[in-house]
Amino acid sequence: MRPAAIALAVLLLCTGEPSALSVWPAERALVDAYFADWNAAAARGPEAQDEFFSRTQDPEIIRSGCEPLRRSVFLEPQPGTLQVDPGWLPPGQRTHPSGRVFGIAVLASQVGEFATDSNQIGMKHVVIRNGRSYGFAPCTR
Repeated sequence: MRPAAIALAVLLLCTGEPSALSVWPAERALVDAYFADWNAAAARGPEAQDEFFSRTQDPEIIRSGCEPLRRSVFLEPQPGTLQVDPGWLPPGQRTHPSGRVFGIAVLASQVGEFATDSNQIGMKHVVIRNGRSYGFAPCTR
């Protein structure tokens, strides 16, 4: 095979569009904005954070039986862990949310009146649909 033909074959095999599981820059920006807004609400207190959850809760998921937060919850997402998670189902749900679902590792800090009450590491999910990010709010009972 001639060198030009080999180069063409390699070029054709190694280029193209990213796979369906790639995170696009616009999607990353929406996820980043979601967490920035989450933490801005947390800084204003539990009532503001509950309002944020109501406003950004995925409309396909009913959040019922939840008590208002008593403490703010701050999230520190780990950007290198952001990934598409097409198989994830919200707890208690049987259907996948429409849109693209992303999972990201976070450090969650529950903050009381004077100090941090607890820290946990976990996975948080965000769905992007029609150019908007939605979350799955925690529910305290």
